Amino acid sequence: MQNMFLIAIAIGLIATGCQSAPQSAPSLSSAAQAQPAAVVQPHKLTASELRAMNSVPHTSYAAGNWGPRTYAAYYTPDGQIKGHSPWGSDVGTYRITDDSKFCSKYRTFRNGAETCQDIYQTGPDTYEAHLPDGTIVHSIYAPGNPEGF
Repeated sequence: MQNMFLIAIAIGLIATGCQSAPQSAPSLSSAAQAQPAAVVQPHKLTASELRAMNSVPHTSYAAGNWGPRTYAAYYTPDGQIKGHSPWGSDVGTYRITDDSKFCSKYRTFRNGAETCQDIYQTGPDTYEAHLPDGTIVHSIYAPGNPEGF
């Protein structure tokens, strides 16, 4: 299964919805050509896809005024979230509804209110969270816990 998620996916963080700058492709020698990246047809994730992605610990990043990793959130398979931004750190929980919503709630971020959103996969490791107020948060997925939450 390809790496999924970021949701958050940074979801549940208070993000600005900015996109990170595109990365240039590495140059390849004729002797060693890399496998082409998996093509992902942009689509809204189903509850099954959301559950599968969240069955593995991962970190989600969203861009903001301080660069492509302004917001970070670490998700564990048991529904826990640890997040940080330039304004502070918080912990919370997430759940996935049967109608394919990703819902997150923090102790203090968003004043402790739960927010449910649709998640779209837009590339192999890129996602969009469509929040109820119309905001779209772009995020990238990284396996594991590179931030050391």
